[in-house]
Amino acid sequence: MGWLIWLPGPLAIILMAVFIHAIVVSYRIEKAAGARPGWGLPRNTNLFGSAFGGKSDEPGELKDLRRRLRWLLAICLAGLLAMAALAMHASGGNPASV
Repeated sequence: MGWLIWLPGPLAIILMAVFIHAIVVSYRIEKAAGARPGWGLPRNTNLFGSAFGGKSDEPGELKDLRRRLRWLLAICLAGLLAMAALAMHASGGNPASV
């Protein structure tokens, strides 16, 4: 049980870095698709619209970026599920004590 003490911290830091990278990839997708002006400060990005939107006849580079964004979001989801499983394991399987 000693590994439960130090594991969530580094896992959370890694997940935050992956999520920030997903945001950067989403900005690249919006810029490549022409959905955002090339000047000024970036405002908000739609992660799920960038990941699951798009047309079937878009360039290969844009398809690769969308595929990369989907993988990054899947890694974030898997990490969150792993953190939930760790919390459940640490509580002895009782969700009321988490």
